[in-house]
Amino acid sequence: MTPEVTTNNRDAAVDHHQPAVKLLVAVAMGILFDRFAGVVPAGWSVVIGFAALIVWHTLWIRRREHLAVAPLLLALACCGATWHQYCWRLYPADEIGIAASDQRQPVCIQAVAATHPRVVTAPRRDRMRAIPKGDETRIDVRVTSVRDRETWRPASGRATLLVAGHLPGVKTGDRIRVHAHMQRPSAARNPGEFDYAAFARKSGKLCVLRTGYPNCVEAVESGSSLNGWRVFQGARHRATNTLWYYLGPQRGGLASAVLLGAREQLEAERTEAFFETGTIHFMAVSGLHAGILAWFCYLLGRVSLLSRRHCLLLAIVVVLAYALLTESRPPVVRTAVLVSLFCFGWLIGRRTLTANSLAVAALFVLVLNPCLLFQVGTQLSFLAVATLGVVGPWLVGPRPVDPLRQLIASTRAWPVRATKIAARGFWRLTLASAALWLVALPLVLYHFHIASPIAIVLTPLLWFPVAAALLSGFGVLMFAVLLPPIAPLCAWVCNGCLYVIETAVQFGCAVPGGHFWLPGPPLWWVLGFYAILGAIFIVPRRWNWRRWTLASAASWVIVGVAVSYAFAADQSVADGDTGFRCTFIAVGHGSSVLIESADGKTMLYDCGCLTSPDMASQSISAVLWSKGITHIDTVILSHADIDHYNGLPGLLDRLSIGAVYVSPTMFGQQTPALSELHDTIAAARTPLKTVFAGDRLMLTQGVSAEVLHPPRKGVLGNDNANSVVLLIETAGHRLLLPGDLESPGLDDVLAEQPIDCDVVMAPHHGSLNSNPSGFVQWCTPDKIIISGGQSVNVDKVKQAFNGAGAEVVHTAESGAVTVSFTKTGVALSTHR
Repeated sequence: MTPEVTTNNRDAAVDHHQPAVKLLVAVAMGILFDRFAGVVPAGWSVVIGFAALIVWHTLWIRRREHLAVAPLLLALACCGATWHQYCWRLYPADEIGIAASDQRQPVCIQAVAATHPRVVTAPRRDRMRAIPKGDETRIDVRVTSVRDRETWRPASGRATLLVAGHLPGVKTGDRIRVHAHMQRPSAARNPGEFDYAAFARKSGKLCVLRTGYPNCVEAVESGSSLNGWRVFQGARHRATNTLWYYLGPQRGGLASAVLLGAREQLEAERTEAFFETGTIHFMAVSGLHAGILAWFCYLLGRVSLLSRRHCLLLAIVVVLAYALLTESRPPVVRTAVLVSLFCFGWLIGRRTLTANSLAVAALFVLVLNPCLLFQVGTQLSFLAVATLGVVGPWLVGPRPVDPLRQLIASTRAWPVRATKIAARGFWRLTLASAALWLVALPLVLYHFHIASPIAIVLTPLLWFPVAAALLSGFGVLMFAVLLPPIAPLCAWVCNGCLYVIETAVQFGCAVPGGHFWLPGPPLWWVLGFYAILGAIFIVPRRWNWRRWTLASAASWVIVGVAVSYAFAADQSVADGDTGFRCTFIAVGHGSSVLIESADGKTMLYDCGCLTSPDMASQSISAVLWSKGITHIDTVILSHADIDHYNGLPGLLDRLSIGAVYVSPTMFGQQTPALSELHDTIAAARTPLKTVFAGDRLMLTQGVSAEVLHPPRKGVLGNDNANSVVLLIETAGHRLLLPGDLESPGLDDVLAEQPIDCDVVMAPHHGSLNSNPSGFVQWCTPDKIIISGGQSVNVDKVKQAFNGAGAEVVHTAESGAVTVSFTKTGVALSTHR
């Protein structure tokens, strides 16, 4: 007779039957070691792993099973390190991305389309965007050859092709010839900024191809219709078109995003609302979608009088097909593996263990791509399932019920009973939502710097509309093929559910305190937080794990706050000895300079870029959050060019600002962008003040900022000629910020008494129109910072500055530039 497992040894028994967890830990450690250590040459991990397998086999045949575990885990760790090294570090010699650089270079290639073309909808008309952007087509390609003059040479590598406009006539598997500009993906230019280059490298893409005309892409040869990936890509494309046809342009993009994860044709503003309310997981195809689909298929099969065995097999097949249809995204792959394991276990009559099944799913994802271990979407997906696996049994488990209360409840009317059941279900969903939000909060703050407590309420409220939208949306896709007259009815239901979802999200986005922006915690604190959670749930359950959880979490929060405060205090003392810091933020063609004093006072000189205003505000706020800054005392806008102020509305939404200073001529012209800027400042209730020549702003004790230009009434000329020229002095050092100063304003400044400066920002992003030779002779700087993008004349400007003996640094090449003023000199450091 098999002995029962008692409560006291249940955890040990469960742990004994979950070997996949140990395997996952070993493989993950190998991947982590190769990513961050990288000291083992290529091939040595294979040798070490093979040697470990020999040791394991020797111990195993000698029946030393306990000793054999260690070399086996070492071998698995070497496998993980080798696989990650192959995917992350090793590329063939003809990889086209190796020849790519930060500069755009023309190239002619032949490639195979790896996906169907996808149209990225142009952003809504934005007054703050200097250069309008239209529709764009995105397509992944596999390069096969590159043209060298008249000769085609073999080449390899994956790349993303971006085409301005629409690209008809190309399908997955087609061989195409492309005339484009090649460039490396944009790496992080500033501290705390998202690294697009690392994100693209996870998929093996080392370069981006851009072309401004669809005619530059020519289909050379059609792909085979027997290509399985082409079939699924075609099905995905047809499914997207079907949703647009039945739901119309107003809800078609949202339906495609919710059902298929195709967010390309959804405006960024609508996506932003889901992100700010913490409900973005409804739009990213996740385990929820696949789980609902599997459950629906199983019920549909049972209603159709299929056997349980056939229903479970149907659920497995449908979920696997859905995973391929959504391009094998990690959350869907994870759910497909879990559903398959659950259904298979049900078929053979064995219970599946949550931790073991989740570890198997994670191993499957890492086999597909080991770099996904570092992707935040993968981390949040598995973290959510692990959290539900822990709190789920506690929320839905059997509870002792008083027989008298049960008898009284059974005598009540059915509406009362239904209401109580619904309320109980909503309460449990709310508790689960709160647990998920709290557990994921450190990781979300670290990556996205946003906390959305409104998600705790919105998630359970929207669960039923989302489920109904998914089922009705799948009904549209199914009946559009099998029974077209029913498809409009499903579309009507799906449209109504999506309307409810989007309306609730928009309302939640406008709720005061529903979301707020914060600096993220340091990485060591995030790792420690999840290590504590993992350790708590590994210990035996006879311990009071609730008390330990609360005590450990509270202690770790106190440790994080104390260490952060001590670090800030040390920095303050150090800064008191060295003066203050000035960071020239890399925003492309634009300008933004952060000035920090020893006592924590901050000033921001300009905040804009020539492209997207969101890009400007994100880059600037990333730098501020990396320094723990949530308040800016003073913002100075040099002049009325949009690339110097279009990031301010986004900053007003993310941080608090003490006051905004502008020149007397800033709002002299009533352009739509300036009107929106003025209204945004007024809506934020931020004081708006005017500065002109002769004014002095005291940043802190011993640090003064003098306005050299423009005069009270301005000067004749354009906006550049009326730029606010700011001279900051401290501890015998001078910093000059001239904005986009040009003649005749430049002539007025150069006519004044020359001044000797330590650091100067090049006028007008290093333009030749700013008289580089005359300007550098007037202020005689030691270091000149060019804040701007790549320009054809930048080399000539550098030569003029270098000829005067100044050190020149360009943010387009070096990223953010930080200048520290000391009592003995000036120290300069760059982000790249």
